[in-house]
Amino acid sequence: LSARRTEDEGRGRKPIRVLIVLLVMMAVLLVAALVAILVLSGTGAFAITSIDTVATEHLSEENIGKLANVPEGTTLLSYDEGAITKNLKRNPWVGSVSYTREFPDRLRIEVTERKVDCLVKMSTGSVCWCLGDDGVWIEPVNLAVRDGESSDDVALGMAQQMGSLLIADVPTSMSPSAGQSATDEELKAVSSYREQFSEDFASQIVRFSAPSVESLSCTLKS
Repeated sequence: LSARRTEDEGRGRKPIRVLIVLLVMMAVLLVAALVAILVLSGTGAFAITSIDTVATEHLSEENIGKLANVPEGTTLLSYDEGAITKNLKRNPWVGSVSYTREFPDRLRIEVTERKVDCLVKMSTGSVCWCLGDDGVWIEPVNLAVRDGESSDDVALGMAQQMGSLLIADVPTSMSPSAGQSATDEELKAVSSYREQFSEDFASQIVRFSAPSVESLSCTLKS
């Protein structure tokens, strides 16, 4: 009986020993791979010689490449995503960026644009500002108002073409700046109301009038 127990215990230890050996080998291989990557990243191996970009509605392939400004000699192992993304976001249309490494020498950059959530029209003048769905000012647009038309009607038509909401009559003290977050109290009040409305009711709103926080009104599709 003692001999059988010893034999059984020996058999039980074998799988454990094999597992330990495998784990040690995997750890060694992982360390070796990391060391190899560190060594290669400090050399010219996998140097980026081609950058593929995908044009968007407001950015051409050439624009994206110039904005990215990837330094010469950068490799697929050493490129700085944070720095390149920061470069790209100098254009306020750039919302997010994704990267794909195609070895041995190609980097693919794809930009997702900000979506225009609102078109904001001042109480005077014929300029509107595009406001992104993340609350960031994008860019101004001029309204082409013809005889017999009101700037509000033209702005509403433009907003509907964009699939966005018009916020009109905002005070002239509002000073949008491309790439900056909108912090105006009137816009915060509009946002607060939109969050409180039901989804069905909110979908019927086409225009807000926001001359002040105390005086807000909305117009429905009907």
